[in-house]
This record gives sequence, structure tokens and C-alpha cells, in this order.
Amino acid sequence: MLRGRLRCCARQTELQPEESCRPRRLLLSALAGAAISALIAFAPASTAAIETVSASSVTEQARSLPKQQVKKGEVWLVFLLGAASLFGATVLLENNENFFPAISKANKALAETKKQQQERATDEQVIDMTAASGEFLSTEQIESIRMEAAVEAGLQEALGQQASQKVAQKQ
Repeated sequence: MLRGRLRCCARQTELQPEESCRPRRLLLSALAGAAISALIAFAPASTAAIETVSASSVTEQARSLPKQQVKKGEVWLVFLLGAASLFGATVLLENNENFFPAISKANKALAETKKQQQERATDEQVIDMTAASGEFLSTEQIESIRMEAAVEAGLQEALGQQASQKVAQKQ
């Protein structure tokens, strides 16, 4: 087909557009399609596999299938282990910043929000305790209490990180 197109296109001049080659190409593709369909339809292998069998001979040769033994405990075990491993792999991949950066950022923002809420809760507890004792604090005193609570929280976090680093170094 390519040769025919090249020959046809080689004969073209400015006066003879490419559309003059179109009927020839259509005829070649139609002949190729007809040849392929004839090969498929008249192939001897397709007719040799078909055989007519009577219904009575089929029922005589029919046998019942053997009962299969299914170990339900093993099936459940595989199912549960597969589900647990899929869940664990999903959690690990979600926390990987390279695979899912949006989920990782959202988790970090959620952790930061929880931390801020805890700080607000401790501030409210301090204010409630001072109000219950009958003392009224100035804004400067409240700020100083907040700063002390923040310093204590930072120290506890730093001590926790140092302890985890020491454990990692011992291992």
C-alpha cells in the first residue's frame, strides 16, 4: 500500500492533487480486508472442532463433581492479614511527603491546631483557677502565666526528644 502511494504520489504534479490517488487506496484496502476475512472464514481448523452430540449421550457421560474441601479458617486468616497489611501500607504511604504532599501538610496542620487548642485549654484552666480563688489577674500577669506554661511545655518536649535520642544511641 505504501509503494502504491509512493508511485501515485510520485506521478503527481501541480495539476494533479493527492485526491486522485484516493480511489486506488480504497480499492487496495478493501481487497486486503476481503482476503483476510476469506482466510478466517474458510480455514479448516475452525470447522474441524465442531461436533454434534446427542443429549442422551451427554447425560450418560455426566458425573457429579467431587465435593471440594474448603478450609474456612485459613481463608479468614489470609483475608484479615491482607486487610491489615493493606491498611498499614496505606497509612505509611499517606504520611510519606513524597507520595502525598497534600495529606502530609494537612496532617501537620491538624497537629499544629491540636497543639494550639491544648495551649488555649491550659490558659483557660489557669484563668478559671485564679477566678475561683477570688483573685483577679491583670493582663500582664496572665501573659506571664502563659509564657511560663509555654516554657514548661517546651522543656518537656525537649526532654522527651533528648530521652528518645539517648535510647536511639544506645541501640
